[in-house]
Amino acid sequence: MQGSFPFYPTALSTVVSPPAHNSFGTPPSTSGAQQPHKRKETRRLSPEGYKLIDELYAIDTKPTLLQRRDLLQRLKALPGCDHYTGSKLSRLFDSKRKRDATREKTQGETPELASSTYSSSPNSVGIVCPSFRSRPDTIPKLAVLVSENPFPNDIEVRIWAKRLKVKVDDVQTWLELRTATAITSSSDRDRSSVAIFPTSKTQLPTPVQSCSPELSKFQLPEDEKKYTILAPEEPPDVRFGPFTKKQMQDLSREMRKVSQADEGLASTETVDKWLEYEAEMSSFRQKIEEGKYALWGLKPHLLRQAEGTQ
Repeated sequence: MQGSFPFYPTALSTVVSPPAHNSFGTPPSTSGAQQPHKRKETRRLSPEGYKLIDELYAIDTKPTLLQRRDLLQRLKALPGCDHYTGSKLSRLFDSKRKRDATREKTQGETPELASSTYSSSPNSVGIVCPSFRSRPDTIPKLAVLVSENPFPNDIEVRIWAKRLKVKVDDVQTWLELRTATAITSSSDRDRSSVAIFPTSKTQLPTPVQSCSPELSKFQLPEDEKKYTILAPEEPPDVRFGPFTKKQMQDLSREMRKVSQADEGLASTETVDKWLEYEAEMSSFRQKIEEGKYALWGLKPHLLRQAEGTQ
């Protein structure tokens, strides 16, 4: 019975190891083994891009949305910086502010805003505001003051400069530079809007089933139409009843002030009284010209002399 069964070695008696090489002479595949994780390479801005960011941060540590959009547009125009996004730019400014706040708490002084901001080679802010270079904490403090008072007067500017221990002219220059940067950003946005939506004199045709006429020229707002009849386009010597054109223009301005103050148009009764008064004045002037009031000293030549002095 023992000779009829084949002998099988147990697992403990023999340990079979995998071959070191296959039939082709190469090591066996280890596809099941865990491959080392390759970290995705982070794309960084060029030195020119970081320089633009540092320059704006030196002017304002909390730039407005328009300033950030303008900076992002300038960054994307640089070689190798077209991948940068607005969210990354916002996070970068946040990290700069947090870094400065942390160093201010630990060191008691605000650190240099950037390596290129207050170095041996000063940037534009260091050139136009030389007293800032010896006190790198000036700009962050000015940014806080301007956020609370965007339009300081001369006395407040002098107080700021005295407390920050910098020159008054440099503070005023920094404020003007900050305003100019904001205006430039706004102007660039307006030019971009004009380029995207150009103004043209052509217009879409009116649909066939529409009864409305096509607009041939700019239409006045409704609140301006009521004044159009008061200032017609006529030569200066044209008279309107007893009034000259200049008198009618003055009257138009005064009526506009009254209308804006009352926030409404004059009532129908007021208009009727005004028209009645105008008719009476026209009749009175006509009688003077005819000499009907000469007996009382109102002679026609006096009326002409009065008109000549106007």
